[in-house]
Amino acid sequence: MAIAAVAGIMASLNAALQISKSMLTVRDMVLLQESLIELNGEIIRAQEHAISANQTQATLVNEKRDLEKQISDMKIWETEKEKHALKELPRGIFVFCVKESANSSDPIHFLCPNCYEDSRKSILQPEIRTPGMSQVLVCHRCNFEVYTAGLKHPDHQKPPRRK
Repeated sequence: MAIAAVAGIMASLNAALQISKSMLTVRDMVLLQESLIELNGEIIRAQEHAISANQTQATLVNEKRDLEKQISDMKIWETEKEKHALKELPRGIFVFCVKESANSSDPIHFLCPNCYEDSRKSILQPEIRTPGMSQVLVCHRCNFEVYTAGLKHPDHQKPPRRK
């Protein structure tokens, strides 16, 4: 009977060992699951940082493009500005006119001094106002106007302003 008892003890110890191994496996699986959850959290945080970095980069690229356009526009304006000079019209009104030395193919024209100071080229358009048949140069961008002949009459209407 001692052999049968020893065999029973051995079988019980073997079963206990298997249960212990199973428990370790279960414990390891729980630890693994916890580690996976933590790893996934870190991956999500890394993705959030990558998305934020991409958004920042896109913003910087747009700002760079806008600044490059502004620089280009300023260079173009400086070139255009060199072709014009301040000129006094009758009645002490000042406008900008194409310089004779500019060798430009543009016809003689006058630029609005207000728009010119805002780095915009706005050609003054001639108009005749009635009653009185007054001759006027008008900027349709900012409503600047110069009476070159005749007098302003209360019935004269300003043209609608362009935006």
